[in-house]
Amino acid sequence: MQFTSLTAYSIILSLVLIVLLSICFSQHFTSSISISEKIAYVWEMMKTDWTPGWSWKIFMFALWQATILVIRCFTYYLLFYFIIILFYSVGSAYAYISQEYENKKIELYKDRKF
Repeated sequence: MQFTSLTAYSIILSLVLIVLLSICFSQHFTSSISISEKIAYVWEMMKTDWTPGWSWKIFMFALWQATILVIRCFTYYLLFYFIIILFYSVGSAYAYISQEYENKKIELYKDRKF
């Protein structure tokens, strides 16, 4: 029962990951995001005392970059979680098969001595 539920959960998780990875590799999400470059740019702007005015274009660009970053982090988290569930389900299947083998072995060789 545990193996079946883990398998069903991993199938659903893999479908979600396929959608997220296809979004991450689409043309709009392939831009490189370097947080250190963004921080250095803002730091240099603060040093020169140049205060930019409010702009919807800058706000939407920052929001778009943050969205890309959040989706990528969430995708990496789900990939890591998928690998953990995969190892756990393989271990569960191995334990179940070993237990069934031991149960059959005891019934088959009940009266014989080795």
